[in-house]
Amino acid sequence: MVISASFALQQAVYESLSADEVLTEMVNGVYDCLPAGTSQNTAFPYITIGDAVCRDWSTRTTSGSELTFNINCWSRQSGRKECNEIMERVNYLLLQNELSTQDHAVILVRFVSSQVTLEADGCTYKGVLQMRALLQS
Repeated sequence: MVISASFALQQAVYESLSADEVLTEMVNGVYDCLPAGTSQNTAFPYITIGDAVCRDWSTRTTSGSELTFNINCWSRQSGRKECNEIMERVNYLLLQNELSTQDHAVILVRFVSSQVTLEADGCTYKGVLQMRALLQS
């Protein structure tokens, strides 16, 4: 059950971000990964659900998982402003909305860090929002 928490949380995050009208006005999509063959044609800005690390957070009486996960923001607007605004909305949604999963109780979601970097192509900015969540099953 510990490892299944990672996919359950990913689904909850995707559903929360995809359902927000403000965020969907800011980006052209929320993806787990870009559809094959479309990475060159995907309209900017967009969000991808990034890497996650799952650790056991169980006690003697309950099964639990600690997850650190990334939300990536991709932009080609000049400067870092667009990435930062999108990450601010994502952070707000993840902290304010109660994420729900079928088999796990989401105990806590917290901001860990954020970073915006210019990619090697010189025109694409990548924002990484790192979050932490605790789940019990």
